[in-house]
Amino acid sequence: MAESKPDKSRPEKLGEWKEELPLIPLRNMVVFPQMIVPLFIGRSKSIKALEDTLAKEKMVVFCSQKNEEVEEPGPKDLCTIGTLSEVVQMLALPDGTTKVLVEGICRVRIEKFIPDAPYFRVAISRVPEPEEFSGEAEALVRTVIKQFEDYVKLNRRIPSETLMSIINVDNPGRLADLISSYLTLKVEEKQAILDAITVEKRLKKLSDVLEKEIEVLNVEKKLQ
Repeated sequence: MAESKPDKSRPEKLGEWKEELPLIPLRNMVVFPQMIVPLFIGRSKSIKALEDTLAKEKMVVFCSQKNEEVEEPGPKDLCTIGTLSEVVQMLALPDGTTKVLVEGICRVRIEKFIPDAPYFRVAISRVPEPEEFSGEAEALVRTVIKQFEDYVKLNRRIPSETLMSIINVDNPGRLADLISSYLTLKVEEKQAILDAITVEKRLKKLSDVLEKEIEVLNVEKKLQ
């Protein structure tokens, strides 16, 4: 399960950004901003990218594959919105894979792929987050929180204290990302929320997903 981070600015990290950074494709995972996530990396190119990143800037871009069954994805196989992340910890495992702990920083748009690199390197641009929020966003927040309360009551795998931590989040965009990270969704559903640039669109997509998930859980409850 992903772990949330306090909602604070990271000027010391943002100032270290480079326009070109390594990119690591993910098969069945979406990394959201402001979350600490453990990942298991198996591809040799991706492990090399992590090793170089840890020795240098410690920053990398994660993005999801459009089709997780593609063994060697190319640029066209990857989503265009990813997450700039800091590599916090890396551990080589006996089976040849690498476990890495990363912290999502913010959404980024992949502008172009840099040719002739031993692994994916990309030019990125930051996707800005608003500092002020509309009345529509505030109304959507209330709807989403109520839906998440219903979801937690039906899904006992999520501890009740998680709900309390969600309620205390005062940033609508981060609230949407945080709730999305706790939901058991298909990768394409989570990616659609990551792709949602405006906070209103992000909350609407999340609300639609929650509504569908609640309906499924209610049916399962009746069957039981």
